[in-house]
Amino acid sequence: MFCKKLLLEVACFSIVDGSGRVSVMRGQVITPQGLGIVGIRVSVDRDSRFGFTLTRQGGW
Repeated sequence: MFCKKLLLEVACFSIVDGSGRVSVMRGQVITPQGLGIVGIRVSVDRDSRFGFTLTRQGGW
């Protein structure tokens, strides 16, 4: 596992399958009006091995 400090957050990525590959997903959680939502938990459905993150300012 490696971690990198990004401004006020710490992003951690774990190599799960031993292949040396790492994936990063980026997205925004918004309201129907297009406003970003802060504090939404984002994770891989039914697989806790990958952890989770919370959306930050602007819904990112």
